[in-house]
Amino acid sequence: MQQFPILQGNQVALLRAEFNTGHVLDEDLNLALGDAQIVYTIFDSMDTALQAAENIVKNGTIECIIYSRDRELVKYVTPKK
Repeated sequence: MQQFPILQGNQVALLRAEFNTGHVLDEDLNLALGDAQIVYTIFDSMDTALQAAENIVKNGTIECIIYSRDRELVKYVTPKK
């Protein structure tokens, strides 16, 4: 799987996973099985990452985790049931 990216300034990294299993998904929402798949999406601000995460979880089967440049969990966004 892709290594955690190097983030600058206020950048954050968004990771997607299947809500029921926790399996990590790539940017195309496919199960991440290989090193070539991109699993972290970098955003320049928390606001844009949160907007993207809220849009992704609308389908009800995917959760999003947003990390700071220090690899700390900043926000966990789950589908609203």
